[in-house]
Amino acid sequence: MPGMIPFLPLCCFTFLTLVTADTMETTVVIIGGGPAGVKAAQDLNEAGVSFILVEAQNVIGGRVKNTKFADVEIQEGAAWIHGTKTKGTPSVYNPIMDEFNKYNMKGVVTDYGHYRWFDRDGNELDSNLVDTWGERLDEVSEFCETKALQLWDDAEENGITNPEPGMDTSIQACYDEFGYIPAGTSAEEETIAKTWQWIAVDFEKTAAAENLSLMNGYPLNGDYIHEDVFITDQRGYAFFLRQIAESFPANSVKLSQTVTDVTYSNAGVTVNTDGGLEVKAKYGICTLPLGVLQKGNVQFDPPFPSDKQDGIQGMLMGSYEKVLMKFETAAWQDTLSSSWCPASRMGLHQPR
Repeated sequence: MPGMIPFLPLCCFTFLTLVTADTMETTVVIIGGGPAGVKAAQDLNEAGVSFILVEAQNVIGGRVKNTKFADVEIQEGAAWIHGTKTKGTPSVYNPIMDEFNKYNMKGVVTDYGHYRWFDRDGNELDSNLVDTWGERLDEVSEFCETKALQLWDDAEENGITNPEPGMDTSIQACYDEFGYIPAGTSAEEETIAKTWQWIAVDFEKTAAAENLSLMNGYPLNGDYIHEDVFITDQRGYAFFLRQIAESFPANSVKLSQTVTDVTYSNAGVTVNTDGGLEVKAKYGICTLPLGVLQKGNVQFDPPFPSDKQDGIQGMLMGSYEKVLMKFETAAWQDTLSSSWCPASRMGLHQPR
């Protein structure tokens, strides 16, 4: 992975040296204070390995952050725990659910089966018709998941770990193979069908079905069940990350330090920030978001090899826009989980 330099043996001895007011030395420098960076620091701390975590923001959490809106703390970034526990028996909690329970955090399970649909004029659609297409969506989803798993089985039998050209297909091609929207479907039903597909694919994966890999698109939550918890805790989703960081040694977390350049070799790693901080370490772990790496805001010396740079630039990140609205009165049922306004490839989701 880009940024792992080189392998960190567990036998390293702990040491942390302050060389000057602006230069520090340690065993491992971690770039980024989001979930990946905090987890790396937690594992190192438990193994007795010294580290310095460098984060650009003034608080731990990375893109997991909250803000005040209408006298309520809302999540600006991540808002759900996707997949609360593993499938089968006995099941194992998602590690984030373990933290959620440890700190008695508040949240609600999103009830995807409790919804209301309206047209653009505010008229509620026939619930039986909506449910019928919801059931058909379940059928095509099961079909595509089975097909994806079979493609992976075929690949593994041939010793292939990454889909090769011609082996994979798109999610849209799978929907078409299933015959999700049969010929002769009315315009109203087609709109409902496409909205269901938008919910299951475009909204869930932030890209159109024709641009998404079938093999990498299923199963939805991997080994975890399809149960999601929406975080309502007024301490914020990142609360458990900040609690974990509280256990780190003094002076091991440096906030408000934007990394500008990284120099690395087999001899070690040097990280510099815009705040004048220099961290020298034997090893480095980079947890920067893909977008930051693509923009080249951080200079790496030497530059990453061409295959890694091609991989970084060739990956795409989905984009979500959150729109928050405050109503004087609740225009929906008290137990409503979501409402949708069908349109061609467009929907409106409103979690409670």
